[in-house]
Amino acid sequence: MLKPKELALLLVSAFLIPMPLRADTKVMGVEDLVLLSLEELLNVQISTPSKSNSNFQNAPGVVSLITRRDIDNMGARSLADVLNNVPGFTVGRSMWLGHHLTLHTRGTFTLSADNILFLLNGQRLNDALTGSAFTFISDYPLDNVKQIEVIRGPGSALYGANAFMGVINIITMTGKDYKKSTRISARKGDNNATYVQAEYGKKISDDLNIALHGSFSDFDNTNLSQKPYSIINRQTGTSRTINNPVNAEASRSYNLGGRIQYQGFDFDMGYQASQYWNTWSSGSVPSMTSKDFRNQFNASLFHTGLKYNKSLSDSLSVKASGSYVSHWSETKLKYWTWPIVFGEVLESEHLAKGDFAYLEYKTDTLNLETSLEWKPLADHVIIAGLSFEKDSLDESVDKTGMHDTDGDGFQDTILDNYVPAGKNVIPASSRKVYAIFGQHTWDISDRVRMTTGIRMDDYSDFGKTTNPRIALIFKPSEKLSIKALVGRAFRAPAMTDLHAIRDSTVDFLPNPELDPETVLTYELQFQYKPTKSLLLSSSFFKFNIDDIIRRVSTQNPDKPGQFTVTNSGERTSEGVELELNYRPTNESFSLFANYSYVDATEVLAGIRTQTEGIARQSFNFGVNVDLFNKLTVNVNGNVRTDWTAQTSTPMFGAFKPPTYTILNTRLALRNVVPDVVFTFDVFNLLDSKQYFPILQSFAPTGLAFNGRQFLLGVKYEY
Repeated sequence: MLKPKELALLLVSAFLIPMPLRADTKVMGVEDLVLLSLEELLNVQISTPSKSNSNFQNAPGVVSLITRRDIDNMGARSLADVLNNVPGFTVGRSMWLGHHLTLHTRGTFTLSADNILFLLNGQRLNDALTGSAFTFISDYPLDNVKQIEVIRGPGSALYGANAFMGVINIITMTGKDYKKSTRISARKGDNNATYVQAEYGKKISDDLNIALHGSFSDFDNTNLSQKPYSIINRQTGTSRTINNPVNAEASRSYNLGGRIQYQGFDFDMGYQASQYWNTWSSGSVPSMTSKDFRNQFNASLFHTGLKYNKSLSDSLSVKASGSYVSHWSETKLKYWTWPIVFGEVLESEHLAKGDFAYLEYKTDTLNLETSLEWKPLADHVIIAGLSFEKDSLDESVDKTGMHDTDGDGFQDTILDNYVPAGKNVIPASSRKVYAIFGQHTWDISDRVRMTTGIRMDDYSDFGKTTNPRIALIFKPSEKLSIKALVGRAFRAPAMTDLHAIRDSTVDFLPNPELDPETVLTYELQFQYKPTKSLLLSSSFFKFNIDDIIRRVSTQNPDKPGQFTVTNSGERTSEGVELELNYRPTNESFSLFANYSYVDATEVLAGIRTQTEGIARQSFNFGVNVDLFNKLTVNVNGNVRTDWTAQTSTPMFGAFKPPTYTILNTRLALRNVVPDVVFTFDVFNLLDSKQYFPILQSFAPTGLAFNGRQFLLGVKYEY
């Protein structure tokens, strides 16, 4: 708990130490974004880098902005399709719970992507169990997205935990953003794919806006070829090669929500339920890929938030917000999909449909925040705020065991009558976080702006952490802008790493003395606009992560399998991100391209090694052409190459992921039928094989995902 003197000191420092950004241009509605030139795009208002409106070039951070037009042009199905085009980002499939996404960012990643903070309209979505926004939900739909703002770098000085390597803020539509009040779209394709979206938005009056949305998605891909691998049978010690493993994955998602704005109040609510099935990394044989033989994951996310903005005078305004997020997940793992664990591969239905593990988790997060924005002088903007968060974890039981419940010789566990061979009981727990932050922006001259800030978080279970930042923006000419940034951020220990596990069959010792991971990041960005239609950008970064949270052996001779969690080692990464964005005023042709190079190493026990399983070079591009005001052609793609290898283990050899090139295309035909657009999409046109490196002990040759998909669609607006 913060002491009164500490609160007072930080409040004073918030006013004395520089940060946020003033809105120097008008706020544009989403329909205006459809016709934006590059010059207009750079003046679109974004709020994530400073919690205050700013245009793109004045934002105190290295920022990527994805508009609704960008999403429509590429035909993106979900958030993953969009994030793959962000410099330094690579989206992959994680195996932490088997079904969710993870993100490689600038040469580092975690199994649950808890080093990235996800926001919805500025309010956090990350769960209380792992600190991730992806652990319980396999992906996020885009049915009502207005724009996505991405900070490529630390954000803990504003947002606290998990804003470690980046912040992603999903901004949704409001009623006044719609030029036409209703939008309905549907797409159908191979792999039993269906995508349906519906939106309604209207400005009821000057004081009242309403927006509603819903979506449904479904697909089932039964032919994702895995690379062959060899496995040692633990019972016999013999080696066996699996030549034609196949990963089969399916996903089904429902999404409903709404947003209401009345005077200074902004209320939003949403619910998402998803189901996901796969055969995990070890694969299956083609004859046994139906859902009966796959792991199953059920999850839901409920979120609601209320914000209030009030101008008290021309120079003073107040903001208050509150949000509640609830995550739930259920996991059923099949014996069939775990030959690496059990040392055998089954080729009949014997045991194949039986569940050997059942996991269920539920977490809740309450967040409250209030802040003041004060403009004491024309060249200064000061923000000071307080925040409170409560994270709660329900008691959860992880059951393991295989049982023949009806005596017919088949392992056909019935979960309602489950008599587990073992279980891990995670007791109900909670933690509270009190935080105070301050920031100050100072326009030193017409060409120089300085933004500084500091935030202090006080956790009830591991203590305090303080994270400052400073950003300097220098514009030597109208065409050139230079940003220099230094920031510190932290990743909080997961609640399950800090708190005890009762009745555990896994010999794990929690560590209540864990410290948070910390990162210190240096960034330098040059933005050059030689013409009104062309923007060139180069960003250089270097960061050092200390106190990495790792699971390690206790080296207890009496318990050789026992492990715990500790802070050990460091990771260093440095690299460059080059970007090109060309958007002429007439919008008949546009182009973007970006290239990233990263070199990441880590030190453990005094030995420095290359960070394993990352693509050191990545390239993204997109071309959009409008023909005769009727046909729009979009081609976009991602290349990942120069992967670092995962070293060999006692059971498996080293694995270096191969280069892959993903090419997507969309054709959109309009102005044939009034208010109707016909679309044809091909994702992964070349059917390039992706083998994502993750948990080599379970995925010896990477995890196959993202096969080719064809979609025909129609969109109607009125």
